[in-house]
Amino acid sequence: MKKNNINLIFQSNEAGEDEGLGHAGIETYRDAPYASVARECGQNSRDAVLKDPVVMSFDLLRIPTGECPIRNEHRQAVQRCLEKARKKGDEKEIEFFE
Repeated sequence: MKKNNINLIFQSNEAGEDEGLGHAGIETYRDAPYASVARECGQNSRDAVLKDPVVMSFDLLRIPTGECPIRNEHRQAVQRCLEKARKKGDEKEIEFFE
């Protein structure tokens, strides 16, 4: 497999907010991730419309884990989240990240 130029980039948390898995941004997507993404994208597109109508299309791509170009970076990020959850003793987060 060729080396990719894709990196995970996380925004800094300058406000020090730590809402965990109860954060509305996570709760919104938990039960219906595809519908939630479509709804959020639609709302954002409508809010920033330059020209009517807004046209959106979505493709669901299934990529085998071995072909995901950022799988190692993703695993490292999840591992760091798990470590933080364990330090806090947050059983809900520990279960989620395990």
